[in-house]
Amino acid sequence: ANLSLDALERYKDTKGAVLLSPGLTYRGVVTDKPLKSLSSSQKVWLVTAEGDEYSNESVLKLQQIRPDIATMSILSGKDHGTTLLGSQPTLISDITKFINSL
Repeated sequence: ANLSLDALERYKDTKGAVLLSPGLTYRGVVTDKPLKSLSSSQKVWLVTAEGDEYSNESVLKLQQIRPDIATMSILSGKDHGTTLLGSQPTLISDITKFINSL
């Protein structure tokens, strides 16, 4: 998730990214700085589970940094990252809709 945001910052012609269970920092990759530098035409969807405490807290803080471009979803359960795809029946189709809306 954090690397997706880093790539979005580097490639300004990229329209958006979906971040599954991002953290403010993961293995030295921060998210607040790249989020701040995105253009207003780039969109970010922050997705986490309510039981994934660190990611949940991170998503709340990240959405506050750029509410103009970042939307968030806090899903039920405690899954993290790509395991959300298996536990959330509509997530794949929701991601497809988000990407198609860019």
